[in-house]
Amino acid sequence: MSSSGKSEEPKPLLTCLETMKRKSHTYDNLPPQMCTSTLVQKIDAPIALVWSVLCRFDNPQAYKQFIKSCTLTAGDGGPGSVREVAMVSGLPSKRSVERLEEIDGDSHIIVFSVIGGDQRLENFRSTTTLHEDHDDRNNPTVVMESYVVDVPWDSNPTDTCDVVDFVIKTNLTNLARIVEKMAAVDPKGDGSFSTVYLATETSCFSSSSISPVTLAVKAVQLKFSDSLKRESRILHKLKGNPYVVECYGVDISSEGSDGPMYNLLMELANGSLTNLIKLYKGNLPEFDVAYYTFMLLKGLSFIHQQGVIHCDVKPDNVLVFNDEEGRSRFLKLADFGLSKSNSDVPINGFRGTPHYAAPESVEQEIQDTPADIWSLGCTVIQMMNGGNPIWKDRNRWELENIPDHISPIGKDFLMRCLAFDPNSRWTADELLNHPFIQDNLRESIPALEFMQSEFCNNNPLSGSWSMTRGLFSPMQGIPMPSNHQSCHQVSTRIPAQVN
Repeated sequence: MSSSGKSEEPKPLLTCLETMKRKSHTYDNLPPQMCTSTLVQKIDAPIALVWSVLCRFDNPQAYKQFIKSCTLTAGDGGPGSVREVAMVSGLPSKRSVERLEEIDGDSHIIVFSVIGGDQRLENFRSTTTLHEDHDDRNNPTVVMESYVVDVPWDSNPTDTCDVVDFVIKTNLTNLARIVEKMAAVDPKGDGSFSTVYLATETSCFSSSSISPVTLAVKAVQLKFSDSLKRESRILHKLKGNPYVVECYGVDISSEGSDGPMYNLLMELANGSLTNLIKLYKGNLPEFDVAYYTFMLLKGLSFIHQQGVIHCDVKPDNVLVFNDEEGRSRFLKLADFGLSKSNSDVPINGFRGTPHYAAPESVEQEIQDTPADIWSLGCTVIQMMNGGNPIWKDRNRWELENIPDHISPIGKDFLMRCLAFDPNSRWTADELLNHPFIQDNLRESIPALEFMQSEFCNNNPLSGSWSMTRGLFSPMQGIPMPSNHQSCHQVSTRIPAQVN
């Protein structure tokens, strides 16, 4: 704040970049055997969207096309974490071991060092920062990446920088292409980046006084809530199905300086399919894979019948629910933030996650039910081997890491999911009758369907679809519904930490 009490105007981009370069991208007293360079890339997307891709230390292959796969060998993705990356064929090096030195989501800075592997560039250290361009009314993001590295004994600083600059420039160009396609779906960058909280009841809005109600709450500022509102409409359309996460309603609350917040009140899961895959280290038995795939197919069959295309099927967007004995028994489709419905106004552009996106989605921006089936096939592969689907040849869309140990009927199932021609891909209903499902589950399907339907949660809030105002905090000047007049005083929120 200035002395007059008014907010200071954002500094010009050039000033910000010069300041940041001095602070994070300047290497004083550099030894003669080292060289350095700085590259800049402008991306027409909000900074939150760019950061969501850049900050994933465990998934650099999302935009670095020279990386084939990545395994986190130490840490949880925070400072000190170590990853081992495998390079695509044809490069001089095959593997690199890298350590995350610094990551700050508030300052949008990430720093990593190369600490091992068979690459020739020793003592490599990269620093990447993000900056909002307030000079442009569209507020694009400017990415600045710098590095220092030893000059190999048989090279010189100019040639060394030329090689490294080419790799980094290619990475940043690819980052821009991917994020700008994502931004075409959600221009404000709010749809996929709402915050998830736990909401715990203390004395109110519960249909039972035996135990307090605990919900997952997906929240975003009201002024940026278009995508979350679209998701709530889709979830309302899908409510009551045991294979789709249940949304109990919406709430508008006031959260201090953040202003009005739009909240989706969701059932609380025990984790995600990603957590389950990590627990088994990618070695889920084929029966278990068929068991969980059956549930995903039932969910996809239902939403497709309702005219909804998920558009982002992947392990992160599948929730796991435990039974009374704590076993991971039930899966539900979740996170419909990028989904589209036949009742929606058409939205152009690519949507989804590149590693799970169908060829027609990436190349032609066509998103229909077969695209969900392709993503399901990629998810099944990940259940079997624990790694992201890796492309052998993107021009021919050949997957490289289909597990060798999978049975012939399992491989045939994947072929039906991953047919290049979307018209040749099997539907969810057809896949439910595939031998991979039927032979593995045999006579247990009726019992499984019964257990899943019995598990379907009842709405703990009053009514079948709740709409409240001020559930978490009083909204000034907005009357409270009589049946929720004190709810804002008794509900608390904490950041979600679901294992």
